[in-house]
Amino acid sequence: MTEPLPNFIREFADPDIPEYIISPLEYYAKLSPNSPAVITGAYTVTYSNFWNAVRINAEKLKQTGESENKVLLAVSDNVPHLLLLIWSCFHAGITVCPVNPKFPPELIKNIAVKTEAHLMWLGTCQKTNEELRKVLPEISEFSLDASGFIPDDQNTEIYTRPEFSPREILINTKSAADLILTSGSTGIPKAASHSIANHLFNADDGYSLSSDDRYLQSLPLFHIGGLAISFRCFTAGAAVVFSSSEKSLEKTIQDLKITHISLVPTQLYRLLKNGFEFQNTSLSRIMLGGGTITRDLLRSCIARGIHPFVSYGLTEMSSQVCTKQILNSDDIEDLHAGPALKNREIKIENNEILVKGKTLFLGYCEKGNINLKLDSEGFFHTGDCGYIKNGNLYICGRIDNQFTSGGENIQPEHIERVICELTNAPRAVVAGIKDQEWGEMAVAVIDGSYDNLKEKLKSCLAPHEIPKIFIPWPQTQDTGLKVQRKKIIEYAKEYVKNQTAQEGDR
Repeated sequence: MTEPLPNFIREFADPDIPEYIISPLEYYAKLSPNSPAVITGAYTVTYSNFWNAVRINAEKLKQTGESENKVLLAVSDNVPHLLLLIWSCFHAGITVCPVNPKFPPELIKNIAVKTEAHLMWLGTCQKTNEELRKVLPEISEFSLDASGFIPDDQNTEIYTRPEFSPREILINTKSAADLILTSGSTGIPKAASHSIANHLFNADDGYSLSSDDRYLQSLPLFHIGGLAISFRCFTAGAAVVFSSSEKSLEKTIQDLKITHISLVPTQLYRLLKNGFEFQNTSLSRIMLGGGTITRDLLRSCIARGIHPFVSYGLTEMSSQVCTKQILNSDDIEDLHAGPALKNREIKIENNEILVKGKTLFLGYCEKGNINLKLDSEGFFHTGDCGYIKNGNLYICGRIDNQFTSGGENIQPEHIERVICELTNAPRAVVAGIKDQEWGEMAVAVIDGSYDNLKEKLKSCLAPHEIPKIFIPWPQTQDTGLKVQRKKIIEYAKEYVKNQTAQEGDR
């Protein structure tokens, strides 16, 4: 093992970040040019080559015209080319908006209008690309130059270009660097804008990586958590690792010597169920988030010598706000997300979690304008409910998920957690559906068996919290990382409607 490289943030951005700063890619390209920046099962890209490719494409992007206030729509799967494009945009001063390629073309068109996109880059799905070109004929398409980024023979040898000579390019840390889509109350997602400074402060959370580390790009780059992975790696001289679709998660962790990984509870549940031996890997840190984390799941981890980190975060805070490692059974029984991390503040007002700090986003983009709504003290209202005890944050759920049944207020996330613990189901969704008798009737959609569940819940929940109907998990549910709550609720409504109609026909 080589001596760890200096941390970029400690060298250049602590305690504050200047408006213009040297790129972390250039920093490590000079300091350790042959260290891996990107690793796949087929090839490795060094910091020297990655920086060179970013520089070439940043120049190409600048040649497309005035870069200020220009937005590029990047519609692609989670591939190394997308990472190259995103960082090229950062260095060209162009705001990049990564988009899930599974979105319907009409929705992507609406996103293009909302963000006033000038350019687009399309991934490898030819069918989707053809449809997008039809609905977005007025937007110019950018051609990415990947020469030197990926070796022609795609072998596993480290590929270097001896003629490369680093040239300093300063990047603006305060302007809008990205637009990350996050769910909204309407059908069109909100576009949250962050600066490079937001991302750098988020990476400086007290859990810095080492230059020997390898972080699996297990979260999509069009999610804030996925984008945060690259900042954590590129400010430590560590490597971002992409897995192939043909290789299982277990094989990827073992074969590519992954040290850090972010998982949703369902992924960890499946790894444990399949008997995966974590001790026989290089894993040193497992981050859990993006779903209901049950105590049973954490007990299974502790029993196998696994000590995952649980976290609370949101797109508007550039990813994480609080993080806590689960070390023993006491941590499981008193389950919380820990205190606010460095550069963040939290407080509770009317049961709502409020946040602010150096990681707070620039605002939401609406037709080219970025707007940020804060209270008089500069806090952002998250819409999440919770409380603070002994400095630690306890999460209750989303305020807008709450509903009233028979005059009683119900927080569905609490019921979901109890159901998952009783049934050992990896996921469940509880929702209120309009009902003449109850106003809103609690129903539960469960990914697993629910035999005799109503009786079991009587000892764990108040009578008004027990769902009236249990519904099997849909077979056609999206295989994305996070549970699509709105889709599941629509499915539940249709299920109940059909069930009621069938009973009426009898």
